[in-house]
Amino acid sequence: MWWASPQVAAAIAIPPAVLAVFLVVHELTLHLALDGVTFRQAGTNLASSIALSRGQLPYHDFVLTQPPGMSVLLLPFAWVTHGGSAATAMSAARVVTGLVSVADVFLVGLTARHHGIASTFIAGVLFATFPFAYLSTGSYMLEPYLVFFCLLAYAAAFQQGELVRGGRLVLAGAFIGYAIAIKPWAVVPAIVLIICAAIQWRQALVRVLGGLAIGIGVPCILFFLAAPGAFWTDVVVSELGGGGHSTGSLSTRISELLGLGAPIGITHPGSLALGVAVVIAILVVVAAVSRASTSTTQDWAILGATIGLVAIGLLASQIPVAYTYLVAAFGAILLGNTIGTILSIVSSLSISTSDMSSTVAGGFTILAVALMIGVVSVTVPKEAHFEEAYFIKHGTNPAAAIDSLVPNGACVVSNNPEALILANRFAQLPSGCTMLADPSGIEKAAGNPTLGVNNPTVVSQWDQVLRLARFVVIAPGNPPIPWSPLLRAFFAQNFQLVHNAPYRIFVSKTPTLPGS
Repeated sequence: MWWASPQVAAAIAIPPAVLAVFLVVHELTLHLALDGVTFRQAGTNLASSIALSRGQLPYHDFVLTQPPGMSVLLLPFAWVTHGGSAATAMSAARVVTGLVSVADVFLVGLTARHHGIASTFIAGVLFATFPFAYLSTGSYMLEPYLVFFCLLAYAAAFQQGELVRGGRLVLAGAFIGYAIAIKPWAVVPAIVLIICAAIQWRQALVRVLGGLAIGIGVPCILFFLAAPGAFWTDVVVSELGGGGHSTGSLSTRISELLGLGAPIGITHPGSLALGVAVVIAILVVVAAVSRASTSTTQDWAILGATIGLVAIGLLASQIPVAYTYLVAAFGAILLGNTIGTILSIVSSLSISTSDMSSTVAGGFTILAVALMIGVVSVTVPKEAHFEEAYFIKHGTNPAAAIDSLVPNGACVVSNNPEALILANRFAQLPSGCTMLADPSGIEKAAGNPTLGVNNPTVVSQWDQVLRLARFVVIAPGNPPIPWSPLLRAFFAQNFQLVHNAPYRIFVSKTPTLPGS
């Protein structure tokens, strides 16, 4: 039937991607979205890449509590900053990330095409309009790239819903392996893919595992060999030990995973989120049970990956809201597949001797598409207004202040390296000065970030960083600096405030320190 054709549905994946283009253009034209400091965690990605481009190895020469995949991907932009065009490099990296997020929307719709037009359109629109997407697409965050490589892996691994054979499986393993090299969260869809390959282990398993080894090994092997102990501690232990902020109660976590809340104007989404989650769960179970004997391997893979990712979001004690972007991608595909499956069931019913069942299914398809258009018209204006308010509130540009007070080539550290990148100071740090690419990583790598000022290892490392610094730039907000009494006393004795707001800039009282 026309509404179930994968070929027609593949073309229907384009409109949600076009919608994503408009949303990304809107986002990148907001206050300081292209040429300002917006998301603190984004600074770590580019700062680590700049440090790498200068010959500094993460884990060996500086702390980085994530795999090196994103640092490698951003190297072209990092090299640009060496020539004094840091703002241009930042803007270009943000534009490219926006393009990747548009590609993600297209891939989400394309992955759901085997269940027809409704499945494709629902999956694409839901993901394109996911309210918390701006947390991942508003700068060079790692989540769009994480989703991109995960979906590329599934696109390479499956054809018409079934696992392929041959070299494409190696490519699929390499894609999902590189996704893990960006963020370990990709282990969930990787495990699901391995299970699918294990069913046909003679033809598939070795190829997938070989590709997986390539995808993880190529970007990571050099850094692991340079500092195996630090690599294990910074990447694996710190990731398992937590990071980000606590997401609160179960209803709050469900609200975040569903994208409900402030961006679409819902003040207390807890009860609504629980109700929506129950309805979605019932629909998914009904679809899975009804088509258990005819579901494709890809259907089960999407179901398994989504369940695993949702479980992490609900069970982990600490998790950043940006994680919901990955969950939303697989969740949108699952929901689209579920609706497509239910429509297929309706069309197969023998309502009468006529073709009424197919007509009903086609009517539901049109209704589902109309409903998604309604979702766009209602949610997008609210999301756009919320994002605009967010960027106005959080967007800053300290480049002028830093440039006027911090000489080029001086040893300067900051709790937000993106501020130094924007002022073209990070790429020009002198030798011997700590390249503080991941400030919060000092606490995470120490093994117990909850100890804070009581962790002697953390205090010792911060003490060493500050003793080498000629200038210190503290970004507004909650700086990840454990101000122990000893560290605070040292800072007050050795540094003088020369600029107060919104960025506090301190200069060392000891002119013989490096960078003077």
